[in-house]
Amino acid sequence: MDLRYALFPITSNIGTAKLLDVTLRDGGFQTNFNWTIDEISTITQSVLSAGADLVELGYIGGVPGDHNVNKGGIGANLTPSMISKIYDNIFCSDVQNNLPKNSLVAMIHPSSITHSLPFDKYKDAGLSMLRFVYHQTWHEKLVLLHNEAKSKGFVTSINLALISRYQPKEIQKIITDICILNPDIIYIADTCSALLPHDVSNKIHLVNSSNFNNLPLGFHAHDFLSLALANSIEAEAAGTSYIDSSILGIGRGAGNLRTEFWLSLKTSRTCSKNNLEPLKIATSIVLNKFGESLFLPDFLSIVSASANLTPPQEEIIREISSNGDEFKVGNKILNSMDKHKLTDILTKGLYI
Repeated sequence: MDLRYALFPITSNIGTAKLLDVTLRDGGFQTNFNWTIDEISTITQSVLSAGADLVELGYIGGVPGDHNVNKGGIGANLTPSMISKIYDNIFCSDVQNNLPKNSLVAMIHPSSITHSLPFDKYKDAGLSMLRFVYHQTWHEKLVLLHNEAKSKGFVTSINLALISRYQPKEIQKIITDICILNPDIIYIADTCSALLPHDVSNKIHLVNSSNFNNLPLGFHAHDFLSLALANSIEAEAAGTSYIDSSILGIGRGAGNLRTEFWLSLKTSRTCSKNNLEPLKIATSIVLNKFGESLFLPDFLSIVSASANLTPPQEEIIREISSNGDEFKVGNKILNSMDKHKLTDILTKGLYI
């Protein structure tokens, strides 16, 4: 057999998980959430047409103060009227009637909620799914918000961020508490981008050991070490049902799994009949807004992931190295992994 002309060997069934595109929400950190209604609508149409299952439009109720979003645009605090306009732009035309209408998602960060939310109005506007960020410090508030959203008919997900920072027993306790709330999905997020592929499968097996409701799992990868694709493949192989991605990987810090990577693999490995051409439209919007240089992980992104730093800690080392000493600072961080030395660097800027 002449291997140059042999059929492509399908060795794995990659791409069977549902794909949730987070270009607008996670990518919003790069534009202070200053997307226009038309940009939100067009990007959503593009990724859904290319094969994504769900699209996260932004936040409801605002973004926490420690996320450094100053006077954010519409995506930082979506209102029912905004979502209604977006929904009409996407679905109320003959051309787009084949798109999945139960595909619009928003995120709620309970720590930023200061008043009750009109969940019924959000549901009537066309929103179908809500994702709640979990932390033990706002557990009671999350319970109230989550239960109200469920009562209004929303599909709900509870997202455990910072998964790399928890000890195994802490993860098991948190997952048990989440299962009591019985969301539709449990998500884990590699916020610090510190996980290697074998870490991902270990975390998922650990989560499932306490997942007494057998709830579907989702995985949100970051790409500081260029491992988002490998980690997402590992997550799906370990049994996750949902994977997050974004156009060109745009997101906070060095970004996420690239939507075009995942859909390309899905199309080739599952013999799906996806039309990937619409991705050109979304890609053009993102490139025109940011330029190509944004999408290359820089040295401090790599350092941050290697040291398992949180996004706020990454911002601290960027401030310390703002005079151009990023390699000096990065070297000091990576050679100061003793907890007390690292704390000194992050709190006092002692890197010389």
